[in-house]
Amino acid sequence: MGKTKRVLVFGSSNSGKTSMCNALTNQNFPTGNDATGVTLRNTDYPPYYWGSTRYVFTDTIGLNECASGSVSADYALTTLLRLVQASKSGYHLLVFVMRCGTITDADQKVYDLIVNKVTEGRIPVLIVVTHCEFATQGESMQSWVDANHKHFENANMPAAEILGTCFKVCRNTLFMDLLNDLRQSSVAAVWEAVGRHCNPTVQKFVLGTDNDLLATIKRLWNSMCDTFHLDTLKIPTKTVLQYVQESLQQCPLPTELSLPPPADFRDAFSVDMSVDADLHPDFIISSVSR
Repeated sequence: MGKTKRVLVFGSSNSGKTSMCNALTNQNFPTGNDATGVTLRNTDYPPYYWGSTRYVFTDTIGLNECASGSVSADYALTTLLRLVQASKSGYHLLVFVMRCGTITDADQKVYDLIVNKVTEGRIPVLIVVTHCEFATQGESMQSWVDANHKHFENANMPAAEILGTCFKVCRNTLFMDLLNDLRQSSVAAVWEAVGRHCNPTVQKFVLGTDNDLLATIKRLWNSMCDTFHLDTLKIPTKTVLQYVQESLQQCPLPTELSLPPPADFRDAFSVDMSVDADLHPDFIISSVSR
């Protein structure tokens, strides 16, 4: 039996993440144009073998709603906790998925949050551009990427590799054969790139001790506020501890990531701020019990 490699798939809603993961792992998770009701879920795909290596894909969604600037503290904190929960075992590779076309502000913010702030640049990144099937008439899907590579550089979105792909499932007989061929070639291209760029060892940003978990939550909260410019985001009349406890009722963390007793939690947020320099001021105000 080969080693297990863990891959985190992220990007904005409706970018084609689920379609890609379904195609790569022969699954049939629901896809759609409306993210309502699923924006706070992380989908762990069943283990899938490619060659002698077993891969586990985690599809994290909902971060682009934070980028819109119109989210509640509840939403932002629950999104953060979902990410922590999904990431306890670490990853070997990040896969950022976006639709063919203009690189949006939300794309840049989500990329920056996960690649630079959450995982601190320690994990290789593969960018998969979907819906490239008709981007360049008469040319390969990769030709769009080649023609627009400089725009990724200008947007500060470096990657080990950028792929032009198509994962569209078509029932129109006129295009069915063409799109099926493009889909199969995209599956092969992505799998080959995943094999090339997976880190040899797993990289963790969520560690198992209580103090490390608290430091991680504080760091990620601060990063979310900074990335999405949530300067007015506050948690009125309640401490962060209360919001965490309420969120965990809907999103329980595994025992190895269990939170310390309430008093210790409050102390961790109100004392020794050097553990997480430049903590977002709203977080400091909200997290200290009055």
